[in-house]
Amino acid sequence: SNIKNDEKSKSALKHLAEMAHEYVEHINVKGVDSEELRDVMKQMPVSTMQGDYFSKPLSFDAMVEKYYS
Repeated sequence: SNIKNDEKSKSALKHLAEMAHEYVEHINVKGVDSEELRDVMKQMPVSTMQGDYFSKPLSFDAMVEKYYS
């Protein structure tokens, strides 16, 4: 899907994020798997993002090696 050009989807995501902020401070978006989706989500009121775009799932040992060594 090309969310960058899908105004209805972007509008729906923005409204969901705004509505969620009424109930919680921190909003984490899961499933960010492309630069395109990351760019769209950066325009939304979200706190953090996670998904394959940032890193494929790692074992504990691989995570320690990658981020703490």
